[in-house]
Amino acid sequence: MIRTSVTPRRANATVEFAVVLALVLIPLLIGTWELSRVAEYQQLASNAAREGARRASSCQISTAQSAQVVFDYLRNANIPVSNAKVTIENITGGYSIKYSSGGSIDSGTDWDLTASSQNDQLRITVTVPYDDLSWSQLNPIYSGATLTAQTTWWSLRDKDFPSLADPPIE
Repeated sequence: MIRTSVTPRRANATVEFAVVLALVLIPLLIGTWELSRVAEYQQLASNAAREGARRASSCQISTAQSAQVVFDYLRNANIPVSNAKVTIENITGGYSIKYSSGGSIDSGTDWDLTASSQNDQLRITVTVPYDDLSWSQLNPIYSGATLTAQTTWWSLRDKDFPSLADPPIE
């Protein structure tokens, strides 16, 4: 009579599970985690661009103050802003300026945002390098890429009241 032992088979299953865990499941978990973080940061950058555009559309603050609103939103969301850029454009007027974190002008020329006309189209673009956002350095897919969020609003400047050429006759 041949006796078989269960113990060697259990050891094989344990080794196979350890190999599958190390080579398949853990990288899959880390990849899912990283993609979730990218989606979260994309949403936060979109919110920052929207908040900056909303404040800029009031035509009561300058372009530098609008960029500072975006940088403050990113900073409060724990997104590193050391390499972030904010571009503010008046599409209707053809003006554009790009700010680096710290308020320095990266390119373009500053214009008076408070002098925007009613319904001027304003666009805010936020750019943050993925290298600043990644937790693991194992993912070379995003190396050198940037996260970009963009929002377009219209200037909400009111016209003076009354806007009639001639006052009404009484």
